[in-house]
Amino acid sequence: MSGEAERARADEERAKEALAAIRGRYLPRALAMLDGIEELASSLLAGDPDPGRREQAYLDAHKLSGSMGTFGLPEGSRLAGRLEAALEPGRLLDADRGREIADLAARLRRELRDAGSLE
Repeated sequence: MSGEAERARADEERAKEALAAIRGRYLPRALAMLDGIEELASSLLAGDPDPGRREQAYLDAHKLSGSMGTFGLPEGSRLAGRLEAALEPGRLLDADRGREIADLAARLRRELRDAGSLE
């Protein structure tokens, strides 16, 4: 292997390690945001739609949707986008929506776990 090829390979390894480190720092935050979304789903299933919790869950779903692709998780981005749409202001939040949100959140959690989360 030539010196140039070795340097390119070393650069690629450093880039992979850097991305893994960033992902490792990001995943716990992503899981914490997902916890809040799951809490909202539980409150909806219990018949208690807390408007403050809804707003935060919507913002968290938006953040997740925008960041998942950056970390090589296109399915996670798609699921988070569906969560964001389900939580849009003005949409009715009832038990049926709570079940939908809970299902999407569980699928997103599995996606994160499969991607190597710390869970």
